[in-house]
Amino acid sequence: MSASRYLIISPSGVVENAIIYDPQHQFVMPDGYELVPCTRQADIGWIRNPDGTFSAPPEPQPES
Repeated sequence: MSASRYLIISPSGVVENAIIYDPQHQFVMPDGYELVPCTRQADIGWIRNPDGTFSAPPEPQPES
Protein backbone atom coordinates (compact mmCIF):
# COMPACT_ATOMS: atom_id res chain seq x y z
CA MET A 1 0.00 0.00 0.00
CA SER A 2 1.37 3.43 -0.92
CA ALA A 3 -1.00 5.53 1.18
CA SER A 4 0.29 8.87 2.39
CA ARG A 5 -0.99 11.85 4.34
CA TYR A 6 -2.71 14.59 2.34
CA LEU A 7 -4.29 17.93 3.20
CA ILE A 8 -7.71 18.95 1.95
CA ILE A 9 -7.66 22.67 1.16
CA SER A 10 -10.85 24.69 0.73
CA PRO A 11 -11.39 27.19 -2.10
CA SER A 12 -10.53 29.98 0.38
CA GLY A 13 -7.11 28.39 1.06
CA VAL A 14 -7.80 27.01 4.54
CA VAL A 15 -6.66 23.48 5.41
CA GLU A 16 -9.93 21.79 6.35
CA ASN A 17 -8.78 18.22 6.91
CA ALA A 18 -5.83 15.84 6.84
CA ILE A 19 -6.37 12.32 5.51
CA ILE A 20 -4.49 9.13 4.73
CA TYR A 21 -5.09 8.40 1.06
CA ASP A 22 -3.83 5.93 -1.50
CA PRO A 23 -3.70 7.72 -4.90
CA GLN A 24 -4.28 4.41 -6.71
CA HIS A 25 -7.95 4.76 -5.74
CA GLN A 26 -10.23 7.45 -7.10
CA PHE A 27 -11.15 10.25 -4.69
CA VAL A 28 -13.47 12.99 -5.96
CA MET A 29 -13.06 16.39 -4.34
CA PRO A 30 -15.85 18.99 -4.28
CA ASP A 31 -15.42 21.82 -6.81
CA GLY A 32 -12.72 24.27 -5.78
CA TYR A 33 -11.12 21.97 -3.19
CA GLU A 34 -7.58 20.66 -3.56
CA LEU A 35 -5.80 17.60 -2.28
CA VAL A 36 -2.10 18.27 -1.65
CA PRO A 37 0.59 16.04 -0.17
CA CYS A 38 1.27 16.81 3.47
CA THR A 39 4.83 17.96 4.13
CA ARG A 40 4.20 18.49 7.87
CA GLN A 41 4.42 22.27 7.31
CA ALA A 42 0.73 22.77 8.02
CA ASP A 43 -2.26 21.19 9.70
CA ILE A 44 -5.99 21.76 10.02
CA GLY A 45 -6.83 25.46 10.28
CA TRP A 46 -3.64 26.69 8.62
CA ILE A 47 -3.86 28.98 5.59
CA ARG A 48 -2.11 28.37 2.28
CA ASN A 49 -0.43 31.47 0.87
CA PRO A 50 -0.33 32.27 -2.86
CA ASP A 51 3.31 31.10 -3.03
CA GLY A 52 2.37 27.65 -1.68
CA THR A 53 3.70 28.17 1.85
CA PHE A 54 1.43 27.97 4.88
CA SER A 55 0.68 30.41 7.70
CA ALA A 56 -0.57 29.49 11.15
CA PRO A 57 -4.16 30.47 11.88
CA PRO A 58 -4.63 33.86 13.56
CA GLU A 59 -4.49 33.86 17.35
CA PRO A 60 -7.89 34.27 18.99
CA GLN A 61 -8.47 37.77 20.32
CA PRO A 62 -9.25 38.06 24.03
CA GLU A 63 -12.81 39.06 24.80
CA SER A 64 -13.23 42.46 26.42
